[in-house]
Amino acid sequence: QLELARGDPATADEALDRANKIAAENLVEARRSMAVLTAERPSLIASLSAAIEGVRRLGQAQVVAQIDAAPEPPPEVAHELLRICQEAMLNAVRHAEASVVRVTLAAAPGGGVRVAVADDGKGFDPDVVTRGFGLAGLRERAGAINAELTIVSEPGAGTEVITTWAPLS
Repeated sequence: QLELARGDPATADEALDRANKIAAENLVEARRSMAVLTAERPSLIASLSAAIEGVRRLGQAQVVAQIDAAPEPPPEVAHELLRICQEAMLNAVRHAEASVVRVTLAAAPGGGVRVAVADDGKGFDPDVVTRGFGLAGLRERAGAINAELTIVSEPGAGTEVITTWAPLS
């Protein structure tokens, strides 16, 4: 955003405002990350709701949330599910140019949790290797908690990132 402000004086104010919003969100996120390290850990629902509000405040896409009752996973699982959801939401806004992002949290079979982020953005081919850390990071986070990660997308048709976790039997 700061590079955009430097490049075009006509849009500099807007880019600087957006950079300030992103910085404020990062501060909130840093504080939330510190809370994860303390004994008082917010629930997945509370953390996810706060992350959704953060993306809403960016004002670049409408974020629609459906948060259903779901079992509370262990703290390390909740942390990774939250991070996967945040990355998917931010990818929808930053890269997919989505106008609507839908986030759902629901119970999954076996006492688990299912988190999905769907957008109406420009989509992509998930089988094409990308240079960035985004998809690899999502897969790594899901693997770290033995969760199933499904990415459904195609150019021009939006994207859905679905993460399903269940406790090991």
